[in-house]
Amino acid sequence: MADKSENPQPASSNDDGPIIPDAKSLPDPPTDAISKLSFLPSSSLLASTSWDGAFRLHDCDAMESKLSHSASMGPLLSLAVADEEYIFVGGLGGSIVRVNLAQGTTGTPILETVGAHPPRAPPSLEKAGGDGSSSSSSATLSACSCLVTLPSSPPLLASAGWHGKFHLWDLRQSSSSVNSSTTTTMSSSAKGPVVSLDLPGKAFTMDTCDGRVVVGCSGRRTCLLDIRKKNDVSSSSSSSSWVAESVVDAESSQKHQTRCIKFFPDGQSIAVGSVEGRVAVESVSPSSFTAKTDDSTATTTMKKVYAFKCHRDGDLVYPVNCIDFHPKYGTFATGGCDGTVVTWDGVNRKRLTSFRFPTSVASLCFNHDGSKMAVASSYTFEDGEREHPRDEIYIRPMLESECAPKQPQ
Repeated sequence: MADKSENPQPASSNDDGPIIPDAKSLPDPPTDAISKLSFLPSSSLLASTSWDGAFRLHDCDAMESKLSHSASMGPLLSLAVADEEYIFVGGLGGSIVRVNLAQGTTGTPILETVGAHPPRAPPSLEKAGGDGSSSSSSATLSACSCLVTLPSSPPLLASAGWHGKFHLWDLRQSSSSVNSSTTTTMSSSAKGPVVSLDLPGKAFTMDTCDGRVVVGCSGRRTCLLDIRKKNDVSSSSSSSSWVAESVVDAESSQKHQTRCIKFFPDGQSIAVGSVEGRVAVESVSPSSFTAKTDDSTATTTMKKVYAFKCHRDGDLVYPVNCIDFHPKYGTFATGGCDGTVVTWDGVNRKRLTSFRFPTSVASLCFNHDGSKMAVASSYTFEDGEREHPRDEIYIRPMLESECAPKQPQ
């Protein structure tokens, strides 16, 4: 693997352009691999989760830590932000917890159990007819790897995981308080999901837009789900009024495993990053799925609008770990295991700019107005166990020229 710089690219200037902003690291970063970053909707507060089992809250204007708290549920793999008051975290053991941040910024945060993914037996036990009783291996297979909130009434939370299932949770239902000094479990007062669907494989990545959810699964499968209320029930009825319909279960146009997936702002396309240093733009309009026949077995393939190579260094090819769209311009940024962030104009198919970090970019996100980007510089073990720079969260101011679409020539 090519060496990476020990520090992010410093600020610099020249006679022909503006000063290039410097990325600054936040204090009190996670002590293990960073799994997810997400800004709160309308503030400078940044939430993060990590394999050290803690969720954190940083003020990115003051560049200070506001909250660091262990959820006592093992490594945290997923994070979803509901509003300025609540976030949701998902753990390796399958538990899902709601965190009251309004309380947490002034004292001990209030944690409530939303639910838990059901345990799944390891494949060897499933084939032998095992009952999937709880064990360390079955708990790992229940891992909650993906969380998204749906802007609906009532509020809904979607989860998916390594157990190969999709769940929809009604957040009006009673939930159990969590004693953070003990391992989180789903108590009898926390009800189960209102909808559960089988996925074609492990869920690795998920996003939502306009009542639809897209899930990237193992085996290069992409699932598009339509979330809606049943027509024959009123909004005041029970949570069983919700239905999730699988609209598409298709093979990605990419030839290698999907690592990250994100809706374009208009909801008509998705950007799909793969482990092979490539991003594909695929259509998700109803008429865009094509059937192909291979050895007399019909499958459905996503329609590729276009694809491009990225996060490469000569013959070295790096996974694309994360994608996020600029809230104002609709351009997007990708982060890869080469330690770089690159911004792209997806409409005009142009590269805008790039900047480097000490190690793999595990997660990134823009703030509410796109003036800042948060970047998790955190080794993702693409080369196995080895010495690596410590995990850091960087905040980088973004120039308009780095995010605005290219003007047509």
